[in-house]
Amino acid sequence: MTSSQPAGWTAAELAQAAARGQLDLHYQPLVDLRDHRIAGAEALMRWRHPRLGLLPPGQFLPLA
Repeated sequence: MTSSQPAGWTAAELAQAAARGQLDLHYQPLVDLRDHRIAGAEALMRWRHPRLGLLPPGQFLPLA
């Protein structure tokens, strides 16, 4: 568990979130600064937590 992860969270809770459709995949473009073209994309998972709102991956991916 990391300091940014609330105490008591378990991998089972993360699995339940996935089963409930609470995990969203967001794409962030990677831009080549030389010609300002999109060079790729980074995929980032977000958890739409019912009590805590939208959580960034650093708060729950250590459970995975």
